[in-house]
Amino acid sequence: MAFRKHELSFNNAGIKSLDLLELPSTLYCLSLHGNQIRQIENLSHLKFLKQLDLSSNCITKISSLEQCSSLAVLNLSCNSITKVEGLEALRNLVHIDLSYNKISHISGLECFTEKTHRLQYLDLFGNNLTSLKHVVSSLCFCKTLTVIRLQLNNATNPVCFVPGYRSVLVSQMPWINSLDGLDKLGNVVVEDDNNIPGLGEYLELLETSSTSIVQSSASVRQSSNSIQQSSTSVQQLSAPVPQSSDSVPQLSTSVQQPREQSKENKFGIENIVTPKIDSALLKHKQRNKMDSKDILNDEISQKANIVTERLDSIEDKLHTLVDLCVKRENLKEIIVPPSHGIYESDSVNEETEESFKLNNFQGENDGKKCIKKNKNKSVTFPEKCIIKKKLGNDNKKTKRSINEKRTIKVQEKNLKTHKYIRSPQEDETCLALMQEVNTERERRWKAEQASSKLMENMKKFQERIIEDKKFQDGAVAVTEKLKEVYNREKKSRLDIENLLKKCQEENTALKDQINILQRNESDQKKMIVNLHETITKLEKDKTEQLIDCKSTYQNLQFDAGALKKELELLQFSSEKQKEQVIQLQELLISRECEHKKLLEGMIPANGKEVQELVEKAVIKEHQQDFDSINKYKLRLEEKNREYNALEDEFRMALQLESNRYNELHEAYEQSQNEFHELSVDYKTIKEKEIDSQSLIAELTSVVKEQKLKIAELVQRKQEALVNYKDQIKSLEIEVTKLRKLAVKVESLQQDKDRMVSHICNQEAVVQGLRSERKCWNEELAQQSSSLVLDCNRLNGQVEAQKNEISILNNKLTDLEDALKIKAKMILDQTDTIKNLKMEMVKVKNESKISIEEYNKERLCIEAELEQEKMLNKNLQEKLERLNEQKKELKEHILSCEKELTQSKNEARGLREKWKERSEIIDQLENKVLKMKNSFDEKEKLIKEENQLLKQNLKVAENKLLQIQNEHEKEKDLIKNDFELRIRQIIAQKDDELQNAKHQVSCVEEEMRDLLLESVNQKKSFENRIKKLSNAFTEVQNGLI
Repeated sequence: MAFRKHELSFNNAGIKSLDLLELPSTLYCLSLHGNQIRQIENLSHLKFLKQLDLSSNCITKISSLEQCSSLAVLNLSCNSITKVEGLEALRNLVHIDLSYNKISHISGLECFTEKTHRLQYLDLFGNNLTSLKHVVSSLCFCKTLTVIRLQLNNATNPVCFVPGYRSVLVSQMPWINSLDGLDKLGNVVVEDDNNIPGLGEYLELLETSSTSIVQSSASVRQSSNSIQQSSTSVQQLSAPVPQSSDSVPQLSTSVQQPREQSKENKFGIENIVTPKIDSALLKHKQRNKMDSKDILNDEISQKANIVTERLDSIEDKLHTLVDLCVKRENLKEIIVPPSHGIYESDSVNEETEESFKLNNFQGENDGKKCIKKNKNKSVTFPEKCIIKKKLGNDNKKTKRSINEKRTIKVQEKNLKTHKYIRSPQEDETCLALMQEVNTERERRWKAEQASSKLMENMKKFQERIIEDKKFQDGAVAVTEKLKEVYNREKKSRLDIENLLKKCQEENTALKDQINILQRNESDQKKMIVNLHETITKLEKDKTEQLIDCKSTYQNLQFDAGALKKELELLQFSSEKQKEQVIQLQELLISRECEHKKLLEGMIPANGKEVQELVEKAVIKEHQQDFDSINKYKLRLEEKNREYNALEDEFRMALQLESNRYNELHEAYEQSQNEFHELSVDYKTIKEKEIDSQSLIAELTSVVKEQKLKIAELVQRKQEALVNYKDQIKSLEIEVTKLRKLAVKVESLQQDKDRMVSHICNQEAVVQGLRSERKCWNEELAQQSSSLVLDCNRLNGQVEAQKNEISILNNKLTDLEDALKIKAKMILDQTDTIKNLKMEMVKVKNESKISIEEYNKERLCIEAELEQEKMLNKNLQEKLERLNEQKKELKEHILSCEKELTQSKNEARGLREKWKERSEIIDQLENKVLKMKNSFDEKEKLIKEENQLLKQNLKVAENKLLQIQNEHEKEKDLIKNDFELRIRQIIAQKDDELQNAKHQVSCVEEEMRDLLLESVNQKKSFENRIKKLSNAFTEVQNGLI
């Protein structure tokens, strides 16, 4: 077909942007289903576009459709549109499909009114419309709307659940015929096939092709019909039997020929559009039809008048003859030889019977022809059939009257010869002469009628030749005008080519500028990427510094805690030593008191015995003191050793605790990283689930579309097969008739043309069916392979996810065991470790919650996978059914092909007989068609080139201006954003560094203060011990 050149389909082609496509401006239909388009663009030059399919994409906004003014069908289903806008300029829109989106506002439809727009069908199911007032206010002005669908099966809107939703819409918009598939009374509305997009254009194209071809071939075929009629009339001169009843069927066939030929040409010849020539041919055809109808009516009326006049004259003659016979019988009784009268009457009766039989046979055949033609073509001509019957009856009456007249004349002659009785030989000769005379009269009468018909046909043929000459003169004038127009268009084309060259030069310069700008952009992008990388590095360094600062701060806090513990221990030991010193002082006082008492009760010390005793006691005490001092020294050394060992153990414990803390911190960070990884995996799994759901939805939609297409193909094939069978039967009947009636061979030319056209159509249909069968086989194989691959991929993903889950569970168990061990070690330590434990408990709870959620989601995924498996099984079953149906169709096609071969073999004999005449007719038709095609193609090419050049110039200028403005704006915005981000990042980093430095300085000051305090305490403790040792030495010296 010619209109398929203006259609394009890029379904499931992976297109991400419309700028990459080079679309011709003569497109009528464009399909971009199942791609990744996010923005509508590069469609401003498609001014003849009538159908646009952008379903199953990623479009979020309706834009850049203002210049597609002839758009009639728009499909934007299964996208991410949230608001209806940008449709004001589409005045020829008839059908909009916005189903399965995220639309919550349809205020863009308020501009659709009865005077400016033609919108009739609106699909909005599967969206987020919540307000009933908003829906009514935005659709109340569009009075051309007849069908609205806000709900279809499970795809609904929240508005549909509002009570009284249907009654409100029907009352506010009474011009709606169908709401959600139901009429105003709630009955289901059956959708018409006329609503299929593109069907009207297809039918218009067929009608234009058929009318143009019929008009072009009418004059040639009418002339051939007139020649055929004249030849049949010449052949009738040689026939001995009268065939006046055949004239009317021939006229009826001549009238029916153009209709049959027009039907044949609908299938055999391509579409040609010539408006001026078509109008002239229409006038010529109408005039010929009127002339043929007038001629038929005149002939019928003349014949009826002649028949009535003859009947009246014959009846008068009969009455007169009967009266004469009665008178003569009364006068004389004369003996007449019986053999003469009997012979004559028998001969006459035989002639009448033969003529009657022939007439009946012809009438029956004509009636059968009319009935069969009417059955095959479903067209009736009641007036013509009635006229044929009348003419047949009139002819029968005239023949009977002629035979009666002959018998009466013979009887009169016999009565006149009553005086003289002749011999039988003379009577025989007279009868033979009379019969010859009668036959000569009949032949002359037939010749006169045939000559009159020939003269009339010649006059008609001359008139038609004159009209054809006029038509040829008009065609010559039109060709001259077309030549002038062609020369003008040539000049304009040269001017446009010059302009094109200039524009191309400018375009090349602009392209160079654009390339330079693009290079600058690429350099700037690289600079931006490098800056981003440096910023990320700085951020990483700062984060590492902060982590180091935090670790040092935490170590210092641990050291401070250890020092505090040491101070507490020292304070406790100092308190114990103070208590011991007090006890020693009390002992000293008590001993001094005892010593004084002893001195009072003792003998004077000047005696020898006292001195000896004193010396002995002094020696003993010296030894005891020496032993005690040694014991104390040993104890001090042991305590110092124990103190040093305790210090070492404490330090080791602090180091172990710091190491453990670091390990815990690292484990905490690892757990956090693993948690982040799990969350990322969880997000990826969710995205995969969404993708799989979208894939399943797309597959279901594709399967539904395939079902519908297959059902349509089956219906079409069944209808075509029924038509083929009927046509084959009719052709067989006609072939049998043609074999029986060899006299009417010339009328088989029309049947031959019809057979040729039908066979061509059948071959074309069979080739189309074979190509469609191959396409369907390939598509089904691809779909089955893609389904198997998707199932395998999903199973692999499920197994990988199960393995990951098992690994994560093992890791979690290991971490829990390690955390239990570390928790037992940390229970005896400081409050900081308790805080860490609380944080770990929180982390545990969060990990448990995440694990539970992960398990739940895993179960959901498994359930969804089972559902998908069930769907895949159903799809496989459906595919098997479709394959069975294909096999049945193949068998049916094979049977049809066998029947076609039989019909071809029968038609070959007819083709060989009529090759010469068909070649002459085909040459004439081809010449006319070539002339028309050449002129039409030249006109179309010149006009299209003019339009394309103008459109390309405008589009190029607009695009360049837009690109320049957008590029400058983007540059400014990028610079400003980049500078602001850098300033903000620098300010944030400076603040963070200052805060960290301040915290470090505060911690250092606190640690210094603590160390000074500890040093001072140690010094004071040492001074006290020295004082005590000095006091002991003094006491010992005093005692000595």
